[in-house]
Formats: sequence, structure tokens, C-alpha cells
Amino acid sequence: MKFKRFVFPIIGLVLGSTTVHADALTGKILHDQSCMGCHDTSVYSRPNKQIKSLAALQGQVSRCTKPAGAEWSKQEVSGVVEYLNNEFYHFK
Repeated sequence: MKFKRFVFPIIGLVLGSTTVHADALTGKILHDQSCMGCHDTSVYSRPNKQIKSLAALQGQVSRCTKPAGAEWSKQEVSGVVEYLNNEFYHFK
């Protein structure tokens, strides 16, 4: 009985965090395939960056899909946003 109370919550945490990381990992792959053709990652850390919020980041990624020739689903856009936010922006 003690085993179940200890192990099952840990499994839930691991599986939950795997989903988050899987979305960001997919986002990184999509980003590297589509976004790096126009710019490198220095645009995300430049001093005069235009993106000041998570909503602005979401909007920018959505706008960039057409010029990049990316036909991403909403989930894929969210994965790219998650990757960029985790790696560069750190919005809450």
C-alpha cells in the first residue's frame, strides 16, 4: 500500500513533465526546420527585441508561419511558442 501511494504520484509527475517537454521538443524541431531559414536565434536575445509578453510571442509565431512556408496546427504553433519561451523569453 505504501508503494502505491509513493510511486503513482511520481509516475504522474514524470508523465506530465514528459508531455510538456515533448511539446517544446517538437517546437524546437519545427523552429529549426522553418524559422532558421530567415534568422538565427540572436533575434530572441537582442537588446531591442520587440516581443514583451507571451501573447506577443504567440502572435509573432503565428504571423511567421506564412513567410516561413510552415503549415502548422495550433498545437504545433503552441509547441514552438513553448520552446521559444522556455529557451529565450521566460514569460510566466
